Amino acid sequence: MDARAIASLACVELAAYKAALACERGAMVTRAVHSELVFCLSPTRHISEAFRRFGGDENTRALIVCKFDANDEDLERVRSVVKGELVAFDARPAVDEAALKKWYKVHENELEIGSLADAVLSRIAIRDVA
Repeated sequence: MDARAIASLACVELAAYKAALACERGAMVTRAVHSELVFCLSPTRHISEAFRRFGGDENTRALIVCKFDANDEDLERVRSVVKGELVAFDARPAVDEAALKKWYKVHENELEIGSLADAVLSRIAIRDVA
């Protein structure tokens, strides 16, 4: 996933939880649990839009790699494929706040009482309820 499109680690964790739950219930919208994770991050129900916004491409300079039930061998495989430096989540490049505000429709008055990450997290949590 494009690291600049992820508001916080909690957002990734919530999307992963929702993806795993959908997989367990047989209610996935996508074909694989990893693509379901990307879909769960999206504020809309458009799969292609989710991949365009949150997925990495050849121009992505910072990636977040997520793997369910990963082991050391999986980590080594990722390191061999991805060219770059492995850094902690908190050391990733700055988040594209303007894009996140637009995608999730976060208004400035909302940010007076909470953070952008909180606003995004709440939208991810309630997307399927509304």
